Order: sequence, then C-alpha cells, then structure tokens
Amino acid sequence: MSPASRFSSRLARGLGCSVLLCGLTACSWVSGRSSQTKSAPVWGAPALSEVGRIIDYDAAAGTALFEVPAHLAVPADLAGAALVVRNPDTLTQTARVVVSPHRAGRIFGVYVIEGRPVIEDEVARPTEAFP
Repeated sequence: MSPASRFSSRLARGLGCSVLLCGLTACSWVSGRSSQTKSAPVWGAPALSEVGRIIDYDAAAGTALFEVPAHLAVPADLAGAALVVRNPDTLTQTARVVVSPHRAGRIFGVYVIEGRPVIEDEVARPTEAFP
C-alpha cells in the first residue's frame, strides 16, 4: 500500500467519524429543542392547602385551637375565614370551622360550626365557599 493511499484511508476514516459525530450532535440538539416545545407538567398547590393542626377541642363550648406549624408562614388573613378540618390519614372532612379574632402567636381560636374535630386533624382552606 502506498503512502498516498494510507493517507487517504486515514483521511476517509477521520472524515467519516467527524460526519457521524456531527450528525449525532445535530440529532440530539434537534430532539432537545423539540422536547422544549412540549408542554411540561403543571405542578400546583393541592386543592386543600394545610393551614395548621388542631391542638385542643372543647365540645361543650364549640371551640377549638389550632397551631400553624413552624415550617409554614402564619397567614395574616385568617380572622373570620371559613376552614375545613380533615383527618390527615384519610383526608375525610371531620369538621367545618370559622376562625375567631383570638390569636396568640402561631395559635388561633376557631368556632366549630359543624362536625367534631379531633386533636392532630389538619386545618385547611376549602376549595369552595361555605353555603
């Protein structure tokens, strides 16, 4: 084999590898762009967002106390708000409450208007207004 044919053989292999790599890069770039145009899944807040947990319930007075956990910000607009109470394991509603103006730090007082809350039940904002 002559030196000229060896050179052209190496050149052909090198050129072939370059074309192949450029082709693969172009394919991945095009598929990457097409995935950007697809709609991404939308992540949002759950239908009911937890506000706190029941820490005390007085059935005779029809009142309860709930505490906003440390990992959540204390909502400023809670006085007079209608909330639901639900079992954290089954997510079944156990009571409906209205927040009273009585507050001590992260602890809020509520009037129980329906149902019987249980200690450690979640207090959450409802998805629709109470009738």
